[in-house]
Amino acid sequence: MLKLYDTLRNSAPLSANLGLIYMKKGDYIKAKEYMKAAISLDQNNIFYTYNLAVILDKLSDFKNATACYSKLLNMSKNASERIPLYKVAARLKFIQLHSAHSAIP
Repeated sequence: MLKLYDTLRNSAPLSANLGLIYMKKGDYIKAKEYMKAAISLDQNNIFYTYNLAVILDKLSDFKNATACYSKLLNMSKNASERIPLYKVAARLKFIQLHSAHSAIP
C-alpha cells in the first residue's frame, strides 16, 4: 500500500486508509501524518476528521483533539454520514472539564 501511496499521494481515501492501518497498529504518529494528509485533500470528510480527533486524543494532544471534536460537531450538522455524536460530545465535554488536571484517561 505504501508503494501505491508513492504514486497516488493525491488520493484522500488511500491516505485515510493508511492512517487507519497505522492507528490499528498503535503507531499514532504515522496515523496522524496520513490522516492529516487525507484531510488536506478532502476537508469536508467527517470520517477523516473523526479519526484525526481520536488519534490526537490517543496522543494526549488534548488541545488539538478538542478543536477536532468541536469541528466535528459543527460538521455533523450538515453531514449525511453517521458518526457516534454522543461519544464525540461526551469526550469533548470530559476533556474540557478536566483540562486543568494533568492526567486525562
